[in-house]
Amino acid sequence: MAKPSFIGLAPNATSYSETNATLSVSSGPGANSQVDVPCFAKGTLILTPRGEVKIEDLKSGDLVTMADDTERPIEWVGSKTVQTDPESCERLNPIQISIGALAPNVPSVPLRVSPNHRVLASRPENKIHFGEPSVLVPAKHLTSMDGVTQDDTPQQVTYYHLLFKRHETVISNGAETESFHPSDAAFNSLAEQSREEILALFPELRDRSKNAYGDTAARAVQDHEVDLLNFS
Repeated sequence: MAKPSFIGLAPNATSYSETNATLSVSSGPGANSQVDVPCFAKGTLILTPRGEVKIEDLKSGDLVTMADDTERPIEWVGSKTVQTDPESCERLNPIQISIGALAPNVPSVPLRVSPNHRVLASRPENKIHFGEPSVLVPAKHLTSMDGVTQDDTPQQVTYYHLLFKRHETVISNGAETESFHPSDAAFNSLAEQSREEILALFPELRDRSKNAYGDTAARAVQDHEVDLLNFS
């Protein structure tokens, strides 16, 4: 089966404490386990009309260049600092995608994202299995590919979220990846202050019984469907 094309220019609980939008995470009894949400590691370069900008230097209102060459303003930027331990490394340590691991020169510099952050993969077979040629795949399911790894050493990493008016695919280190989507799991994992900031921008999200934010930018591959991709 052909290797997929990745588009460039186009039983351990967790406790946490927070300061503003920053979350420090470590394992502990009886803690919240929903902290492993999609996000970019500090230092990720996001394509904007003024060139590539480190994600930590972006703020609400800044324009970002989307994969379809349109420009969208950022509605909200969130961050959290994670300190992993041996029990939480697999869930929380970043996935590192080496230069050219996804396609020639994609990414253009090593890309680090959280395990559940989704990358856009395109190939004809996807149309058969998923109904669309391009699908979003969690980075944790790419580790069977050459050049995609996860360090199992406890470490501290700062993760960032970018939220737009709708779910988007942005260019990060030359690879096409998703923006933050406030699904139930992702939204509920945020600190209370971060949730309130988002609800101030999108009050319709208070009714969690509806898909008020909208669908993902592309078909999202579910865990039980990963074998259909056959990345090995």
